[in-house]
Amino acid sequence: MKRPKRLRAEVRALIEELESSLELLRIDRRSSVSNPEVSSWTVVEHLDHVAAVDLEILQRLQKIANGTATGENGRPTLVGRLVLMTGAIPRGKGQAPDSFRPTGRSLEAIIEAMNEAHSMASALDTKIPNLSSSPTKMRHFAFGHLNAYQWIRLAHIHHRHHRRIIEYILEA
Repeated sequence: MKRPKRLRAEVRALIEELESSLELLRIDRRSSVSNPEVSSWTVVEHLDHVAAVDLEILQRLQKIANGTATGENGRPTLVGRLVLMTGAIPRGKGQAPDSFRPTGRSLEAIIEAMNEAHSMASALDTKIPNLSSSPTKMRHFAFGHLNAYQWIRLAHIHHRHHRRIIEYILEA
């Protein structure tokens, strides 16, 4: 793969997204706000979803970095390549799998999950050489088989996608 600088930049971008979400959860009293014209989920439900997805992706990346991941052959799907190339997920085109839909967790539990994701993402910074040299690919349900760089880029893109939706909810 050999993209350590780009990988490090994506890890840092994800960390910034996590910090922004944590700040919103900690200080913004509008986290329970909703706007059905923008999304059927509240702000906190978006953050619950993002925390769950980030943790799953970061756990995959830890396995890749530690050499314990079960790799698969394959490539990203056309949709996966488009998302990774454009850096954007189209609004309203996909549905979160049931296992990643908001669970009704308490605000404290979501903050805890975000903090855990932040710690895991921060720890990846020391594992960039392992991640960037690993040929391991793991399958995403919609975007196909992704390498470590593609997984961290997807986490960053996904987090930013939901942050924008949250901004639209709060502006409305």
